[in-house]
Amino acid sequence: MSELLTIKQASKWASEYLKKNVTPSNISYLIQYGRINKNGNNGITLIDKQDLIKYYKSYLGTREINWKDKLGDDLNWALSFENYKEKETTKHIHRLHPYKGKFIPQLVEYFLDAHTDNFKKEVFFNSGDIILDPFCGCGTTLVQANELGMHAIGIDISAFNSLISNVKISKYDFVDLHKEIQKITQSLRQHIYDSNTVKFETKLLEKLAKIQKIQGIFSSPPYVGLIDYHEQHAYAYDLFGFDRNDELEIGPLFKGQGIEARNSYIDGITKVLNNIKKYLVDDYNVFLVANDKYNLYPNIAEKSGMKIVNKFKRPVLNRTEKDKGAYSEIIFQLKSK
Repeated sequence: MSELLTIKQASKWASEYLKKNVTPSNISYLIQYGRINKNGNNGITLIDKQDLIKYYKSYLGTREINWKDKLGDDLNWALSFENYKEKETTKHIHRLHPYKGKFIPQLVEYFLDAHTDNFKKEVFFNSGDIILDPFCGCGTTLVQANELGMHAIGIDISAFNSLISNVKISKYDFVDLHKEIQKITQSLRQHIYDSNTVKFETKLLEKLAKIQKIQGIFSSPPYVGLIDYHEQHAYAYDLFGFDRNDELEIGPLFKGQGIEARNSYIDGITKVLNNIKKYLVDDYNVFLVANDKYNLYPNIAEKSGMKIVNKFKRPVLNRTEKDKGAYSEIIFQLKSK
């Protein structure tokens, strides 16, 4: 005969069964994402204890337990998005071009949309807001902001990254698309390398600052000594004749991860944040995704005149690197001091 438990009872039982703290929020997550069945009785949510036992003995349940043992109980498994298949994390335009180090669209959507849950307890952005990504890479934040009815501005030191982003968010006349493809190389040269582009974007930012300020930032800055962003697309720079700005990258692989490289990284990220603050609303929300193994972001926040108000620790399940071991990253939420 099955034994039904309330969420609170299930939390207590699971804590004893696993010999570690399992919160009611953890149990609610398992129900929300279909890991265990929900049973109802007069409006009360009940869980079959056998369902819990089966889950915790399964691969998914075991992986969550093992990773939390290695990375800490503050790991927010809801942000693993383990219920999504690869075709969903690379949905529609996000599959357009390979790109190392990009976050999945579901992570951006989680923080940008209007939902709340046991972990995200407030809404940070609304339709019509302006979202900035100062390290936009291949444009994931820009695409998801557009999907949610928000305006988005992306900045990147790499001309090819800017190209990928613009291709993803531009409007197209599909009737003329075939003709445009035939002359794509010439069009792209003019679109990206036009000397007036920077001047236009500067004037656009100044105008926006007067009309409507930017509500906040969602971005994944480069990690220290991990990727050479220009080099990963070297063929594209040769193909299109774009100028390379390798020396202006923040935290490139070729500079390593030593003390000098870390200090240079802190200085680079700090300059970016200080430069864009004048375009932000007073009560802004800045979300930065990073694996901060050198604990650099408290220093960055201090030097930027900001404070870290929250940290969301998420497991990263599907990495492109060969190392498939337990790995996490932090979504830092920063506000004005």
